[in-house]
Amino acid sequence: MAWFGRTITRQRYGIGLVTRIAILMALTAGFPYLVYFVASSAGRGISGAGGAIALVMGMYLKPLIYVAFALSLIRPAARRARTLEMTILVGPLIGFVVLADLAFGTLLFNHWSVAFSLGFVGPMRMPIPWLLVAALIVLITLAVLAERDDLSARERFGVAYPIWLGLVALAALHGFVLIMMVLSLGMGIAPRRLVTLAWLTNSLPRMPLAIAVMAASLWLMVADRLSGGPGSRAADTPTPTRPPAAAGPRGAPRAAFGLRRA
Repeated sequence: MAWFGRTITRQRYGIGLVTRIAILMALTAGFPYLVYFVASSAGRGISGAGGAIALVMGMYLKPLIYVAFALSLIRPAARRARTLEMTILVGPLIGFVVLADLAFGTLLFNHWSVAFSLGFVGPMRMPIPWLLVAALIVLITLAVLAERDDLSARERFGVAYPIWLGLVALAALHGFVLIMMVLSLGMGIAPRRLVTLAWLTNSLPRMPLAIAVMAASLWLMVADRLSGGPGSRAADTPTPTRPPAAAGPRGAPRAAFGLRRA
């Protein structure tokens, strides 16, 4: 837990977040060129070898890039949550929320044979990454909130904090079930409890859940302002102080009021 428990400043957290997103975008955009180079080099002179190499790389290497991105977000998110006096479980939860859209991360800029093999054809060829967008909103929320040592998360955000955390956990359930299903199918087993969780997550539409997470994140920032956080009226209004009385010269007589005695 000490690996997650260290605090992190808003600037370092923002730089790390932008760096990770930029690396993911660069690897995603450059993946077709990598596949073309490997397929043209290894499959030269062999009929159908290029397509097979593109399928294998798209099925195994492309998901690993997205999984690595999701795992790289856990530590900085947990450290940022610790800085904000939140639970460090926010980090793993955000990682699972990102993994919930593993299909989108796999199919984006990938060979057409991968989408065909996974059953994403026709109008369902590219799923909409609702939960990935929600995870990015949560990560940005952690960057917007400033550090405060005078209040705990429950005192600072009120009832908005447990509702926000519960919605993030509910969105993370999608990613947890997806990863467990992939591992279970790889081992040739299908536990009943996992099937029940899969049915539960399928009954929870992703778009309303993502919108609820975004709304809860906005509520968290509003609650922070109302509690006197940076940018609030209570925090920006200085406390009025009485100016000190001007000291006169030593030995000078003080002014007296009233009737003077003869």
